[in-house]
Amino acid sequence: MFNRYLYIFLFACLYLVVQTPTWGQNNILPDNTNSKISFIENKGQWDSDIKFKFKSASLDILLHRNTISYFILDPIQIAKLNSHPHKTEVSSNSVTGHFINLIFRNANKTLNPIANGEANHFYYNYFIGKNPAKWRSKVQSFQKIIYPDLYANIDLAISSESNTKLKFDWILKPNANINDIELEYKGSTDYKIEYGELFIYHSLGFIKEKQPFAYQFINGKKVIVDVKYVLKNNCIHFEAAEYNKQFNLIIDPDLIFSTYSGSTEDNFGFTATYDSQGNLYAGGITSGGGTGQYPVTPGAYQLTFSGGTSEEPIGLPSDITISKYRSDGKELLYATYLGGQLNEAPHSLIVDNNDNLVIMGTTKSDDYPVSAKAYNSIHQGKSDIIVTKLSKNGDSLLASTYIGGSENDGLNSKGTALHKFYADDFRGDVIVDKEHNIIVGSCSRSTDFPVTTNSFGGSVIPNFLKGVVFKLDSDCSKLIFSSAFQGFSHNAVHSVDLNTNGDIFIAGGTTEDMSITTAKNAYNGGIADGFFAKIKKDGTQILNARYFGTEKYDQIFGLELDLDENIYIVGHTDGVLSTVGNVYFTPNGKQFIAKISNDFSNINFLSKFGSDRNTIDLTINAFLLDDCGRLYMSGWGGVNDVGNTNGLPVTSDAYKKNTDNRDFYIIVLGLNAQKLLYATFFGGDLTGDHVDGGTSRFDKKGYIYQSVCASCPDVGGTISDFPTSSDAVFKTNVSPRCSNAAFKMQFSFKQVQIGFTIDTCAASIKFNCLTENVFSYFWQFPNGETSTEQNPILPIDKVNNKDVSLTINRLTSCADSTKITVAYTEDIKKVKTANAFTPNNDGLNDYFLLDGLTAPCDEAEVTIYNRWGQEMYKSSSANFKWDGKDSNGTNATDGVYFYIASFKKLNNTKKELHGTVTLLR
Repeated sequence: MFNRYLYIFLFACLYLVVQTPTWGQNNILPDNTNSKISFIENKGQWDSDIKFKFKSASLDILLHRNTISYFILDPIQIAKLNSHPHKTEVSSNSVTGHFINLIFRNANKTLNPIANGEANHFYYNYFIGKNPAKWRSKVQSFQKIIYPDLYANIDLAISSESNTKLKFDWILKPNANINDIELEYKGSTDYKIEYGELFIYHSLGFIKEKQPFAYQFINGKKVIVDVKYVLKNNCIHFEAAEYNKQFNLIIDPDLIFSTYSGSTEDNFGFTATYDSQGNLYAGGITSGGGTGQYPVTPGAYQLTFSGGTSEEPIGLPSDITISKYRSDGKELLYATYLGGQLNEAPHSLIVDNNDNLVIMGTTKSDDYPVSAKAYNSIHQGKSDIIVTKLSKNGDSLLASTYIGGSENDGLNSKGTALHKFYADDFRGDVIVDKEHNIIVGSCSRSTDFPVTTNSFGGSVIPNFLKGVVFKLDSDCSKLIFSSAFQGFSHNAVHSVDLNTNGDIFIAGGTTEDMSITTAKNAYNGGIADGFFAKIKKDGTQILNARYFGTEKYDQIFGLELDLDENIYIVGHTDGVLSTVGNVYFTPNGKQFIAKISNDFSNINFLSKFGSDRNTIDLTINAFLLDDCGRLYMSGWGGVNDVGNTNGLPVTSDAYKKNTDNRDFYIIVLGLNAQKLLYATFFGGDLTGDHVDGGTSRFDKKGYIYQSVCASCPDVGGTISDFPTSSDAVFKTNVSPRCSNAAFKMQFSFKQVQIGFTIDTCAASIKFNCLTENVFSYFWQFPNGETSTEQNPILPIDKVNNKDVSLTINRLTSCADSTKITVAYTEDIKKVKTANAFTPNNDGLNDYFLLDGLTAPCDEAEVTIYNRWGQEMYKSSSANFKWDGKDSNGTNATDGVYFYIASFKKLNNTKKELHGTVTLLR
């Protein structure tokens, strides 16, 4: 039996599904956006059976003595009644509604919900009718209500998780039985459990309750317990698994922040990156010419829109816009336009070693801002690649140049097999080396694209799209090298990485053999293959290369290196790839992650994932290998011609378990892709979330920094359905259509678990790590001590009620850490005794003893004498208790007695104790 409480948390989210062409799911608490849900007490203004009430335009929640009622109204009809944009739209003032009554089956018959905690700082007045006797004033409201002992040893706490979410906490005390909980939603049309979440359907949509989360505190440790919903006899029950002390993995995804852009002009999301402080940079495009504006900040480099034209594929006159958000998302540090009189788009962002922002993109403007020392200050053709560096404060242009020829540069436009999906136009990558040089991988159709002497390839061949790689110095004044790949094929570079020597690794796609003499294999055939290559630091030579694919369409969109220069790639395929190694996989997965040996000769593992449909689900725009060998991927589907997210696997702790088929999808695989660690959807439920091009990034600490084209409705109009954080700079979409939203999410995978055992006799605590295959340990204790031992031992009083942390290394550069609070309730008592006792068998003070001694840990000897020196009692036990009788069992007379005792506590030195005690009957 556990000696701590078991908490089971049920997070109930209320949603309404409205079956109209422009709505999917709509929050049914839309009119209470600025505060948390409050429950108003009943002081006689309502029927006596109502104890507390929450009310919004489209929902009433009534807390009765032993039931909870939901009165749900159609929010769209409510909105029409409130606005009346056209008189003919609403024929009457009637509104469709639905009633559901939550009944606690077999619960305590004497229930009475009570307010918990202080009242809110505001109150309500009810002056209803003409009879003042029925008026009520200063009616208070509360944010937490308790149903005590709803079931035997089980409380229910109802509170507000946010302005749109109710939170149900079931508190199971010792001896509680989880099987006692039995819930019936009377009036619902159906129940369904999907991905662990409970859906209670009604005529207007459904109520959704998140998957239960349960834990216990045992010896100061928080222990997770698996709990799930089960349906029995048309009622909801909970089922708990046995607790397993040897579980190996805690996954704690945390949304750091999510925000809209705040632009009142239409704006699209493209690319994102981060700096050394964890600040997020979101890059996108914004239109101009209307009455709105991007929320540029005072002192930003470019404060106004410069111009553009509406053209494919975006259909939006556009400048680049950059927003830099503080690491916690609570502040917009700067926002600026960047562009000329025609269209620009950002493809990839990175910061240099001084946290200055480097932007790689494309422009069609001949007046795009370039620096005085630019390698090329003149626009060369239809579309040029641009490389621009902004100061960390966004107030000055540190470097900027055009790169290109007379045709389209940087655009992977329609017309080749490499343009598979919407937004494939704006790919390519930028990275910065240790010397602050800037390396770019992209594509070009210009036969006069700049090529340097002795570079690895040659000029762009007429009528072909060619992958290009070039390196600029830090101020964009010198082209260190530049070249294009050869062969009679279309090819493009999508991803760039560097090894410790500064050699360049690139990956992308090609439609035919690229005439690379160092390639380890031949082109695999079909419409397109992925490829990757290693280029010498000075750009003079392709050191190694390999094709990757099937007899159909394949491309690679991300490449990462480990410390041994093994290569990790991510992409998608129309063909059938065979898995390699003991990996997680979906049998017909069309997205792949693979590891290739550093000599390009062997595929070490190949994992594939997806919905198991026979089509590609996602287009990919972020990829990472972290220091622990975990692999992260972010992509999206369901917008324009890009697959959809229906049926993609998610984990039980996913941030969002269900999809409207048009979401972002984030997946994390463990070391060597052997295990699915985490998978989630992210996005709104009314619109399709995507990006219009470019790359976003994860960092090695397990964060994703993602730019989003959010809340773009199917038929126009402003919608705010993208999830934003409570402290977001811009919580709602204020543009006439889309918003360049951005989010930062952390994935904290803690494979280290701390255990401990307590030796009460020695008053010591022995710590142990429950994780296997650990190479080193680093313990940190509250008194400043540290230890590298596997099982350090400390006195209890040094760590009790204090934090202890452990950092372990499981790979050469992989560290996981965790922290626990030690909570040991047994006090280390001082030895003391009373100066009087009353052995009259009344259960109070009946014995003379030494308090603070415990056998068998402690040792003691005691002898008691009367005032004539006669021995009355003697014992050699630490648990002695003199009951006031002599050695013959005869009651001693009242009076004063003398004792001499010696004791040794907790293996310490022996101590003497003597004095008098008064016996009173």
